[in-house]
Amino acid sequence: MRQVELRPAPRWIPGEVVFEVHSRAHGPVGEVAYMQLDRASGSAEVGIVIFERFRGMGYGEAALRALLDHLFQSVGLRRVWLRVLPANRPALRCYRKCGFRVVREVRWPLLGILRYLVMELRQEDFQSQKEEVAGEEGQEVSDMAESAGTVHP
Repeated sequence: MRQVELRPAPRWIPGEVVFEVHSRAHGPVGEVAYMQLDRASGSAEVGIVIFERFRGMGYGEAALRALLDHLFQSVGLRRVWLRVLPANRPALRCYRKCGFRVVREVRWPLLGILRYLVMELRQEDFQSQKEEVAGEEGQEVSDMAESAGTVHP
Protein backbone atom coordinates (compact mmCIF):
# COMPACT_ATOMS: atom_id res chain seq x y z
CA MET A 1 0.00 0.00 0.00
CA ARG A 2 1.18 3.53 -0.75
CA GLN A 3 2.72 5.62 2.00
CA VAL A 4 0.93 8.91 2.60
CA GLU A 5 0.90 11.64 5.19
CA LEU A 6 -2.09 13.84 5.97
CA ARG A 7 -1.29 17.48 6.68
CA PRO A 8 -3.70 20.28 7.56
CA ALA A 9 -4.67 22.14 4.39
CA PRO A 10 -3.61 25.80 4.25
CA ARG A 11 -7.16 26.85 3.40
CA TRP A 12 -10.23 26.92 5.59
CA ILE A 13 -13.71 25.85 4.60
CA PRO A 14 -16.49 26.56 7.14
CA GLY A 15 -17.75 23.32 8.68
CA GLU A 16 -15.02 21.15 7.12
CA VAL A 17 -11.69 19.82 8.31
CA VAL A 18 -9.45 19.43 5.26
CA PHE A 19 -6.12 17.61 5.00
CA GLU A 20 -3.68 17.58 2.11
CA VAL A 21 -2.52 14.11 1.10
CA HIS A 22 1.27 14.00 0.64
CA SER A 23 3.48 11.30 -0.77
CA ARG A 24 7.25 11.25 -0.40
CA ALA A 25 7.65 10.53 -4.10
CA HIS A 26 5.19 13.09 -5.50
CA GLY A 27 4.41 15.69 -2.83
CA PRO A 28 0.73 16.72 -2.71
CA VAL A 29 -1.46 14.12 -4.45
CA GLY A 30 -4.93 15.11 -3.22
CA GLU A 31 -7.12 16.06 -0.28
CA VAL A 32 -9.37 14.34 2.23
CA ALA A 33 -11.90 16.00 4.50
CA TYR A 34 -14.59 15.42 7.02
CA MET A 35 -17.69 17.51 7.57
CA GLN A 36 -21.11 17.38 9.20
CA LEU A 37 -19.43 16.23 12.40
CA ASP A 38 -22.06 15.09 14.90
CA ARG A 39 -20.37 14.34 18.21
CA ALA A 40 -23.66 13.23 19.82
CA SER A 41 -24.08 10.37 17.33
CA GLY A 42 -20.33 9.93 16.75
CA SER A 43 -20.62 10.37 12.99
CA ALA A 44 -19.34 12.51 10.13
CA GLU A 45 -19.35 12.64 6.35
CA VAL A 46 -16.02 12.13 4.58
CA GLY A 47 -14.81 13.22 1.17
CA ILE A 48 -11.74 12.60 -0.93
CA VAL A 49 -10.16 14.04 -4.07
CA ILE A 50 -7.05 12.56 -5.62
CA PHE A 51 -5.54 14.79 -8.28
CA GLU A 52 -6.16 13.33 -11.72
CA ARG A 53 -2.56 12.47 -12.59
CA PHE A 54 -2.23 10.36 -9.40
CA ARG A 55 -5.44 8.36 -9.76
CA GLY A 56 -5.18 4.60 -10.10
CA MET A 57 -1.92 4.52 -8.12
CA GLY A 58 -3.31 3.48 -4.72
CA TYR A 59 -3.23 6.92 -3.14
CA GLY A 60 -7.00 7.05 -2.64
CA GLU A 61 -7.11 3.91 -0.54
CA ALA A 62 -4.06 4.91 1.51
CA ALA A 63 -5.39 8.43 2.12
CA LEU A 64 -8.86 7.24 3.04
CA ARG A 65 -7.47 4.61 5.44
CA ALA A 66 -5.29 7.26 7.11
CA LEU A 67 -8.29 9.57 7.51
CA LEU A 68 -10.50 6.75 8.84
CA ASP A 69 -7.86 5.74 11.36
CA HIS A 70 -7.66 9.37 12.54
CA LEU A 71 -11.43 9.72 12.81
CA PHE A 72 -12.02 6.44 14.63
CA GLN A 73 -8.96 6.55 16.91
CA SER A 74 -8.25 10.24 17.58
CA VAL A 75 -11.61 11.92 17.04
CA GLY A 76 -13.55 9.00 18.54
CA LEU A 77 -16.20 8.59 15.84
CA ARG A 78 -18.27 5.43 15.59
CA ARG A 79 -19.56 5.86 12.03
CA VAL A 80 -18.54 7.68 8.86
CA TRP A 81 -20.47 8.02 5.64
CA LEU A 82 -20.03 9.40 2.14
CA ARG A 83 -21.89 10.08 -1.07
CA VAL A 84 -20.74 8.75 -4.43
CA LEU A 85 -22.06 8.82 -7.98
CA PRO A 86 -22.98 5.31 -9.12
CA ALA A 87 -20.96 5.74 -12.33
CA ASN A 88 -17.74 6.47 -10.39
CA ARG A 89 -16.50 2.86 -10.48
CA PRO A 90 -12.93 3.57 -9.31
CA ALA A 91 -14.25 5.40 -6.22
CA LEU A 92 -16.74 2.62 -5.47
CA ARG A 93 -13.94 0.05 -5.71
CA CYS A 94 -11.75 2.11 -3.35
CA TYR A 95 -14.55 2.62 -0.82
CA ARG A 96 -15.42 -1.07 -0.81
CA LYS A 97 -11.75 -1.99 -0.29
CA CYS A 98 -11.79 0.27 2.78
CA GLY A 99 -14.90 -1.50 4.11
CA PHE A 100 -17.72 0.88 3.11
CA ARG A 101 -21.12 -0.61 2.31
CA VAL A 102 -24.02 0.94 0.35
CA VAL A 103 -26.81 1.81 2.79
CA ARG A 104 -29.08 3.93 0.61
CA GLU A 105 -29.82 4.96 -2.95
CA VAL A 106 -30.95 8.56 -3.43
CA ARG A 107 -33.14 9.18 -6.48
CA TRP A 108 -34.43 12.30 -8.18
CA PRO A 109 -38.01 12.97 -7.08
CA LEU A 110 -40.68 12.24 -9.67
CA LEU A 111 -38.19 10.84 -12.20
CA GLY A 112 -36.92 8.04 -10.00
CA ILE A 113 -33.48 8.24 -11.60
CA LEU A 114 -30.60 7.22 -9.35
CA ARG A 115 -28.79 10.37 -8.19
CA TYR A 116 -26.13 9.04 -5.80
CA LEU A 117 -25.34 6.28 -3.33
CA VAL A 118 -24.80 6.70 0.39
CA MET A 119 -22.14 4.43 1.84
CA GLU A 120 -21.11 4.00 5.45
CA LEU A 121 -18.45 2.38 7.58
CA ARG A 122 -18.70 1.63 11.28
CA GLN A 123 -15.71 1.76 13.59
CA GLU A 124 -16.00 -1.91 14.61
CA ASP A 125 -16.06 -3.01 10.95
CA PHE A 126 -13.01 -0.87 10.16
CA GLN A 127 -11.15 -2.32 13.14
CA SER A 128 -12.04 -5.89 12.12
CA GLN A 129 -10.88 -5.22 8.58
CA LYS A 130 -7.59 -3.75 9.86
CA GLU A 131 -6.97 -6.89 11.87
CA GLU A 132 -7.75 -9.13 8.88
CA VAL A 133 -5.44 -7.15 6.60
CA ALA A 134 -2.69 -7.19 9.23
CA GLY A 135 -3.07 -10.95 9.63
CA GLU A 136 -2.88 -11.48 5.87
CA GLU A 137 0.26 -9.41 5.62
CA GLY A 138 1.97 -11.56 8.24
CA GLN A 139 4.72 -9.37 9.64
CA GLU A 140 2.73 -6.14 9.49
CA VAL A 141 0.46 -6.78 12.46
CA SER A 142 1.38 -3.33 13.73
CA ASP A 143 -0.92 -0.34 13.51
CA MET A 144 -2.25 0.23 9.96
CA ALA A 145 -1.91 3.97 10.55
CA GLU A 146 1.85 3.52 10.17
CA SER A 147 1.50 1.67 6.89
CA ALA A 148 -1.37 3.76 5.51
CA GLY A 149 -0.14 7.14 6.65
CA THR A 150 -0.04 9.57 9.52
CA VAL A 151 -1.99 12.65 10.46
CA HIS A 152 -0.21 15.74 11.74
CA PRO A 153 -2.58 18.15 13.48
